[in-house]
Amino acid sequence: QRRREQEEKKKEEEKRKKEDKKRKIEQQKLSKKIHQSERMKNNKEEDIRKAMDMVENIEEMIYHESLTEGACDFTVKIAGNQDMRENIFFALAEAKYPLLKMQPTNMTLEDVFLKLTEDEEVERNAGSL
Repeated sequence: QRRREQEEKKKEEEKRKKEDKKRKIEQQKLSKKIHQSERMKNNKEEDIRKAMDMVENIEEMIYHESLTEGACDFTVKIAGNQDMRENIFFALAEAKYPLLKMQPTNMTLEDVFLKLTEDEEVERNAGSL
């Protein structure tokens, strides 16, 4: 009887150790995935910035967190009145970063501020759903 109880305890202990080891491995895998995902996001932003260096007249490029998974959102300020959409399209296509959406705007500083604060409010509300 006692021997059987000891064997059962030993089996339970071995099972618990295996489960702990499996859980630890899963946590390590998840941690690696998160780290790789963050690195990919940073590399993607960096690569897009490099591709956009080929486009003339870019005065400023601002990165925004995208609501679309796997996408990067940028606001690009162009010096002058030239339409640079075609140049931007081809620069990103050559770098293998397809455009999902491009929208020209002639916004005042106040318009930009309102848009950015509106986007932040939408993101906050989306996160609380």
